[in-house]
Amino acid sequence: MQKSAQQFLLENVIWFGGSLILALFIWMIAVSQSDPVEQWRLGQRVPIRAQTDPGVLIVEQSETTAQVQLQGQQSVRQALAVDDVIVTADLTDLPPGTHIIPLTTRVVRQAQVIDTSPRQITVTIEIEEAQLKPVEVVFSAEPPLDYRALEAEYSERQALVSGPLSLVTQVDSVRLELDLSDQRTTFEDDARLIPVDVDGEIIDGVTIDPQMIDVRVVIEARDDVKPMRVLTSTDGDLPQGYLLTSFDYAPQSVYISGPPDVLESIGDTLFTTAIDFSNRTADFRESVPIVLPDPRLVLIPSGNVTVTVGITAQIITRQFDRIPVDVIGLEEGETAQISPDQVTVLITGAQPQLETLRLADIQVVVDVNELAAGESAALTPITSLRSGALTEANIQIIPAGIDVRLIDASASTPEATEAG
Repeated sequence: MQKSAQQFLLENVIWFGGSLILALFIWMIAVSQSDPVEQWRLGQRVPIRAQTDPGVLIVEQSETTAQVQLQGQQSVRQALAVDDVIVTADLTDLPPGTHIIPLTTRVVRQAQVIDTSPRQITVTIEIEEAQLKPVEVVFSAEPPLDYRALEAEYSERQALVSGPLSLVTQVDSVRLELDLSDQRTTFEDDARLIPVDVDGEIIDGVTIDPQMIDVRVVIEARDDVKPMRVLTSTDGDLPQGYLLTSFDYAPQSVYISGPPDVLESIGDTLFTTAIDFSNRTADFRESVPIVLPDPRLVLIPSGNVTVTVGITAQIITRQFDRIPVDVIGLEEGETAQISPDQVTVLITGAQPQLETLRLADIQVVVDVNELAAGESAALTPITSLRSGALTEANIQIIPAGIDVRLIDASASTPEATEAG
């Protein structure tokens, strides 16, 4: 009986174990169908986290992000975020220089890393350095010439420059640039420091502490330099019939230097030598000197005034009446009947040229070359000026058409004889 009980217990244990395995297998099939295993590529690139020793800086890195391909159940994929994937590059215990570093990828959820692209990156590292550099104030633009800037006063004489050793050693000073071009009162403000090398070129990739400092520059007026207006002088009038269309000159203000007592006594205006307009009939440009009222005065900067003048002739219209119409193009034995045989001519042009034009200078003709004997037509008259001196004129003939009938005089003679 004891043996039967042991056999019964063993058989039941075997059946229980088999049932458990079968149940587990069925459960795995059910889970795989409801939550299948998938492979996918993350939609976003993962930042690469570089691990370095203290006092080491990365100055160049071929890639800063990586693309990761994973495998896992559908539920894991749905819950997975980019922050759950960590891509690292281990730079610890490496000397300064350029290194090829393999990437390591791990996932904080139950997913398997299939691939990481790129699998390695190129990184250049340097020792971090910090050095004190002198502060230098530079005026990128001086105040107006009648003012002067005194020595700048600033809150810091040195600034701490930190960054990669190769860049920090290139920094010669930290520069403070001031534009005083329109400054006529004392300048007080915060100004940003700029790291530069010995040639004044800006060095990027370093940090400065402090970045801004207080600066003060006293601006005072000079008694030996004075700003002056410039006016141009003219002489004579334009010839009759010409008009001034434009007048400009530069510079219109200058500075002069000289003894203070002389500067106080001369007013605020200088004049140029006179420009003669009496024979000017066209646009012109001329350089004329500025007249200084005292030989002790000096022009700053030295030079002449350039004057640009626009001149045009006045436009008028003249009317010429009873201009006879001549016929051209007649063959031998042909005559022409025209109506009217006199016209009015209106000419619009430059006054100086039109005023010298006379009636005898104008010729109006009609050309009958295209007509046959016995034909009639309204022809457009042609105007020419015998003098040839008139240019860019607008000519109008009244009336605009001439009625012409062409007659063969030789054919009409026998008829007239027979009739007699």
